[in-house]
Amino acid sequence: SALKMPFLRPPDLFVASVASAKKKESLSWHKTLVSAFMSGVYVGLGGLCSTRMAAAIPVQVINGVTYDALRRFALAAFFPVGLVIIIMNGTELLTGNMMFCGLALLTVNRKKESVWRVFLAWCKNWFWTFIGNLSGCLFTAYILGYLPGLFAAEPYTSFAKALAENKAGNQLFYQNFLRAIGCNTLVCLAILMCLASDDFISKIFASWFVITTFVCIGFEHFVANLFFIPLGLMCGAAVPVGAAVASNLVPVFLGNLLGAWFLVALSSWYLLSAGASPKPPLLDSTTKETGTLGESLSTPANPTPSTAEPSSTAPQEPLRTDTILSLLGQEVGARLPTPVPVVSTTPCPAMAGAGTPVGMATPVPVVAATPPSPGDGDGANTWGGGGSIRIWDTNPGHAKITA
Repeated sequence: SALKMPFLRPPDLFVASVASAKKKESLSWHKTLVSAFMSGVYVGLGGLCSTRMAAAIPVQVINGVTYDALRRFALAAFFPVGLVIIIMNGTELLTGNMMFCGLALLTVNRKKESVWRVFLAWCKNWFWTFIGNLSGCLFTAYILGYLPGLFAAEPYTSFAKALAENKAGNQLFYQNFLRAIGCNTLVCLAILMCLASDDFISKIFASWFVITTFVCIGFEHFVANLFFIPLGLMCGAAVPVGAAVASNLVPVFLGNLLGAWFLVALSSWYLLSAGASPKPPLLDSTTKETGTLGESLSTPANPTPSTAEPSSTAPQEPLRTDTILSLLGQEVGARLPTPVPVVSTTPCPAMAGAGTPVGMATPVPVVAATPPSPGDGDGANTWGGGGSIRIWDTNPGHAKITA
């Protein structure tokens, strides 16, 4: 059987991402600031977990060569916690907003708004997002990491210092720049994959392994470095603040921007904008996007019944049994060309006590009347779901009427 799962097709995902960009663009500065601060806290929490786990794993030195695969894997396996929380809560992350800015600029309707106005709006968004991300990372590094003494003893102190010195002192400008391109390409793809997913588990899987990939490779993430480098400096890393900014934060910012704009936003716009739907599809309780081997099919989760139900506001008179059977015969008779007249004049014992007139004095043409099978139940009156009506009793001489 074909594997089916809820998702958005790539053209529809492009439209949904553009709609998200418009929403972020119009967000007020104070909400952007608070949201970005929480993103910095989330990144810092993932950094705290990953550094403490990785520092506790010893490395092997064989013939002068250091093998730290397990340590790097631990760092990569636990760091995505922060970014997963960010994606799930929809808070503002500077590296993700780089991609959304590119999508917004590429899809500007020049008849209604100017590219310059959109660019200025995103510059404001970037400013407050950067301030919030930086504040959140510093808060987590100092208040939740350094002051509680989580890095006061070995091997945690040495690991935090070595991590900051390696990022800001040992890697060259162009190396950090190129590593940052690959990093934000993966981060933005993780965001898009989460946007395309409909359920919680799919979003976690879509983001977790992609983030783990960039950490295992050794790529550079701007917001993550806003946590790792200050934490290393607090622990005594021999790196001047100016050198850390010039050799790491600046090239990583530029590389992240290039990866988000060209390898994700521009390529998506070029490949997918022509086949996009005019309105962004929604994956919610009313519509599901079901794909089978790359194809998609939109099906309503709650189909509208073919016949309109009467308004609940207007008073309705209770229908007599003969009226119900007459309407039933007319409805089903319109579907089947060969009606079979069936008449039941024997009252149902189970309903006779309630005084319900179940006997019929005159024949009423009813279609598809079949005798009851042994598994039809023991009730005298059953109303089937989905608008169908079934009337029977356990007397073998009575007829079963089904629609």
